[in-house]
Amino acid sequence: MTDLPDLTSVIGQSTYGKTVWIKLYTRGRSRGFFYDPTATFEVDTWVDLDGLLELDDSGFFRERKHFRIGMYDPDGVDTLANIAYRDGNNTLVLEEASTIFTRNQTLPPWMRRHVFLGRHRNVQTVISAQRAATIPIDVRSQSRRVVTFRQEEPADLQWLRAKFGDRAFEASQFPPLHCMENHRGDITEYSIEDAAKRVLTPENHT
Repeated sequence: MTDLPDLTSVIGQSTYGKTVWIKLYTRGRSRGFFYDPTATFEVDTWVDLDGLLELDDSGFFRERKHFRIGMYDPDGVDTLANIAYRDGNNTLVLEEASTIFTRNQTLPPWMRRHVFLGRHRNVQTVISAQRAATIPIDVRSQSRRVVTFRQEEPADLQWLRAKFGDRAFEASQFPPLHCMENHRGDITEYSIEDAAKRVLTPENHT
Protein backbone atom coordinates (compact mmCIF):
# COMPACT_ATOMS: atom_id res chain seq x y z
CA MET A 1 0.00 0.00 0.00
CA THR A 2 1.47 3.31 -1.07
CA ASP A 3 2.16 6.32 1.16
CA LEU A 4 0.96 8.68 -1.56
CA PRO A 5 -2.29 10.42 -0.60
CA ASP A 6 -5.25 8.58 -2.08
CA LEU A 7 -8.99 8.77 -1.99
CA THR A 8 -10.08 5.21 -1.19
CA SER A 9 -13.52 3.59 -1.39
CA VAL A 10 -14.03 0.29 0.43
CA ILE A 11 -17.24 -1.58 -0.35
CA GLY A 12 -18.76 -4.80 0.89
CA GLN A 13 -21.55 -6.51 2.73
CA SER A 14 -21.59 -6.41 6.50
CA THR A 15 -19.16 -8.81 8.28
CA TYR A 16 -17.21 -9.60 5.08
CA GLY A 17 -14.14 -7.52 5.89
CA LYS A 18 -14.30 -3.90 4.80
CA THR A 19 -13.82 -2.52 8.32
CA VAL A 20 -11.01 -4.98 9.00
CA TRP A 21 -9.30 -3.78 5.80
CA ILE A 22 -9.50 -0.16 6.95
CA LYS A 23 -8.16 -1.07 10.39
CA LEU A 24 -5.17 -2.73 8.75
CA TYR A 25 -4.68 0.15 6.31
CA THR A 26 -4.73 2.83 9.01
CA ARG A 27 -2.66 0.88 11.54
CA GLY A 28 0.49 2.84 12.34
CA ARG A 29 -0.61 6.05 10.64
CA SER A 30 0.38 8.88 12.93
CA ARG A 31 -2.55 11.31 12.74
CA GLY A 32 -6.04 9.88 12.33
CA PHE A 33 -9.58 11.23 12.40
CA PHE A 34 -12.22 8.46 12.50
CA TYR A 35 -15.96 8.74 12.01
CA ASP A 36 -17.46 5.38 12.98
CA PRO A 37 -21.12 5.14 14.05
CA THR A 38 -20.46 1.76 15.70
CA ALA A 39 -17.30 2.92 17.53
CA THR A 40 -15.23 -0.19 16.73
CA PHE A 41 -11.93 1.47 15.83
CA GLU A 42 -9.07 1.67 18.30
CA VAL A 43 -8.66 5.38 19.06
CA ASP A 44 -7.16 7.48 21.85
CA THR A 45 -10.55 8.90 22.72
CA TRP A 46 -14.10 9.23 21.39
CA VAL A 47 -15.51 12.75 21.33
CA ASP A 48 -18.75 14.50 20.51
CA LEU A 49 -18.79 17.79 18.60
CA ASP A 50 -18.22 19.87 21.74
CA GLY A 51 -15.28 17.69 22.74
CA LEU A 52 -13.78 17.96 19.26
CA LEU A 53 -14.04 21.75 19.32
CA GLU A 54 -12.47 21.89 22.79
CA LEU A 55 -9.49 19.87 21.58
CA ASP A 56 -9.15 22.10 18.53
CA ASP A 57 -9.34 25.31 20.58
CA SER A 58 -6.60 23.97 22.86
CA GLY A 59 -4.23 23.55 19.92
CA PHE A 60 -4.19 19.76 20.33
CA PHE A 61 -4.24 18.92 16.62
CA ARG A 62 -1.54 21.42 15.71
CA GLU A 63 0.80 20.39 18.52
CA ARG A 64 0.49 16.59 18.47
CA LYS A 65 2.35 14.45 15.95
CA HIS A 66 0.50 11.28 16.93
CA PHE A 67 -3.19 10.88 17.71
CA ARG A 68 -6.29 8.89 16.80
CA ILE A 69 -9.55 10.74 17.45
CA GLY A 70 -12.93 9.08 17.00
CA MET A 71 -16.46 10.43 16.55
CA TYR A 72 -19.69 8.46 16.20
CA ASP A 73 -22.16 11.35 15.85
CA PRO A 74 -22.82 12.11 12.15
CA ASP A 75 -23.74 15.71 13.01
CA GLY A 76 -20.08 16.48 13.65
CA VAL A 77 -18.57 14.81 10.60
CA ASP A 78 -18.21 18.04 8.64
CA THR A 79 -16.21 19.65 11.45
CA LEU A 80 -14.05 16.54 11.85
CA ALA A 81 -13.30 16.57 8.13
CA ASN A 82 -12.65 20.30 8.03
CA ILE A 83 -10.03 20.05 10.78
CA ALA A 84 -8.34 17.12 9.04
CA TYR A 85 -8.18 19.11 5.81
CA ARG A 86 -7.11 22.38 7.41
CA ASP A 87 -4.08 20.97 9.19
CA GLY A 88 -3.08 18.49 6.47
CA ASN A 89 -0.87 15.40 6.81
CA ASN A 90 -3.80 13.42 8.23
CA THR A 91 -5.84 10.31 7.62
CA LEU A 92 -9.63 10.72 7.54
CA VAL A 93 -11.84 7.65 7.81
CA LEU A 94 -15.57 7.85 7.10
CA GLU A 95 -17.31 4.58 7.97
CA GLU A 96 -20.74 3.71 6.57
CA ALA A 97 -21.41 6.38 3.96
CA SER A 98 -25.16 5.77 4.21
CA THR A 99 -25.17 7.44 7.66
CA ILE A 100 -23.64 10.61 6.21
CA PHE A 101 -24.98 10.98 2.67
CA THR A 102 -28.37 10.42 1.07
CA ARG A 103 -28.85 8.82 -2.33
CA ASN A 104 -28.15 11.26 -5.20
CA GLN A 105 -27.16 13.98 -2.75
CA THR A 106 -25.03 16.85 -4.03
CA LEU A 107 -21.63 16.53 -2.44
CA PRO A 108 -21.33 19.02 0.46
CA PRO A 109 -18.44 21.51 0.31
CA TRP A 110 -16.45 19.84 3.10
CA MET A 111 -16.43 16.55 1.21
CA ARG A 112 -15.70 18.18 -2.14
CA ARG A 113 -12.50 19.58 -0.65
CA HIS A 114 -11.34 16.10 0.32
CA VAL A 115 -12.35 14.56 -3.00
CA PHE A 116 -10.76 17.11 -5.30
CA LEU A 117 -8.08 18.80 -3.16
CA GLY A 118 -7.22 16.38 -0.37
CA ARG A 119 -4.03 15.16 -2.02
CA HIS A 120 -2.70 18.74 -2.00
CA ARG A 121 -3.04 18.74 1.79
CA ASN A 122 -1.55 15.23 2.04
CA VAL A 123 -4.79 13.85 3.46
CA GLN A 124 -5.61 10.17 3.03
CA THR A 125 -9.39 9.83 2.90
CA VAL A 126 -11.04 6.44 3.24
CA ILE A 127 -14.79 5.96 2.91
CA SER A 128 -16.71 2.73 3.32
CA ALA A 129 -20.19 1.50 2.47
CA GLN A 130 -22.09 -1.75 2.28
CA ARG A 131 -23.26 -0.85 -1.23
CA ALA A 132 -21.44 1.08 -3.94
CA ALA A 133 -24.59 3.05 -4.70
CA THR A 134 -24.53 4.71 -1.26
CA ILE A 135 -21.15 6.34 -1.91
CA PRO A 136 -21.65 9.63 -3.81
CA ILE A 137 -20.78 9.34 -7.49
CA ASP A 138 -18.04 12.01 -7.30
CA VAL A 139 -16.33 10.05 -4.55
CA ARG A 140 -16.54 6.77 -6.46
CA SER A 141 -15.33 8.26 -9.72
CA GLN A 142 -12.39 10.09 -8.11
CA SER A 143 -11.22 7.22 -5.91
CA ARG A 144 -7.66 6.21 -6.79
CA ARG A 145 -8.18 2.98 -4.89
CA VAL A 146 -11.38 0.91 -4.86
CA VAL A 147 -11.56 -2.21 -2.71
CA THR A 148 -14.55 -4.53 -2.88
CA PHE A 149 -15.50 -7.37 -0.63
CA ARG A 150 -18.62 -9.46 -1.25
CA GLN A 151 -21.29 -7.70 -3.32
CA GLU A 152 -24.49 -9.28 -4.66
CA GLU A 153 -26.79 -6.50 -5.80
CA PRO A 154 -26.83 -6.30 -9.63
CA ALA A 155 -26.61 -2.49 -9.66
CA ASP A 156 -23.52 -2.54 -7.45
CA LEU A 157 -21.84 -5.27 -9.47
CA GLN A 158 -22.55 -3.32 -12.63
CA TRP A 159 -20.89 -0.22 -11.22
CA LEU A 160 -17.89 -2.29 -10.10
CA ARG A 161 -17.55 -3.51 -13.67
CA ALA A 162 -16.24 -0.06 -14.61
CA LYS A 163 -13.36 -0.60 -12.18
CA PHE A 164 -12.77 -4.34 -12.52
CA GLY A 165 -14.23 -5.35 -15.88
CA ASP A 166 -16.02 -8.70 -15.97
CA ARG A 167 -14.04 -9.78 -12.91
CA ALA A 168 -16.41 -7.60 -10.89
CA PHE A 169 -18.98 -10.39 -10.91
CA GLU A 170 -16.56 -12.61 -8.97
CA ALA A 171 -17.32 -10.44 -5.94
CA SER A 172 -20.70 -12.13 -5.56
CA GLN A 173 -18.86 -15.30 -4.53
CA PHE A 174 -16.18 -13.85 -2.25
CA PRO A 175 -15.87 -15.50 1.19
CA PRO A 176 -15.30 -13.34 4.28
CA LEU A 177 -12.05 -11.34 4.36
CA HIS A 178 -11.46 -11.83 0.62
CA CYS A 179 -11.36 -8.80 -1.66
CA MET A 180 -10.38 -7.35 -5.00
CA GLU A 181 -8.59 -4.02 -5.32
CA ASN A 182 -8.07 -1.55 -8.13
CA HIS A 183 -5.29 0.86 -7.23
CA ARG A 184 -4.55 3.32 -10.01
CA GLY A 185 -5.46 0.71 -12.62
CA ASP A 186 -3.56 -2.19 -11.05
CA ILE A 187 -6.05 -4.94 -10.12
CA THR A 188 -5.23 -7.50 -7.43
CA GLU A 189 -7.25 -10.09 -5.55
CA TYR A 190 -6.28 -11.28 -2.08
CA SER A 191 -7.34 -12.38 1.39
CA ILE A 192 -6.69 -10.29 4.51
CA GLU A 193 -7.40 -13.15 6.92
CA ASP A 194 -3.76 -13.91 7.80
CA ALA A 195 -2.87 -10.22 8.19
CA ALA A 196 -5.86 -9.69 10.48
CA LYS A 197 -4.83 -12.61 12.68
CA ARG A 198 -1.28 -11.27 12.96
CA VAL A 199 -1.94 -7.66 13.85
CA LEU A 200 -5.48 -7.27 15.17
CA THR A 201 -6.93 -8.39 18.47
CA PRO A 202 -9.88 -10.82 18.17
CA GLU A 203 -12.46 -8.17 19.04
CA ASN A 204 -11.22 -6.10 16.08
CA HIS A 205 -11.86 -8.82 13.51
CA THR A 206 -15.20 -7.23 12.56
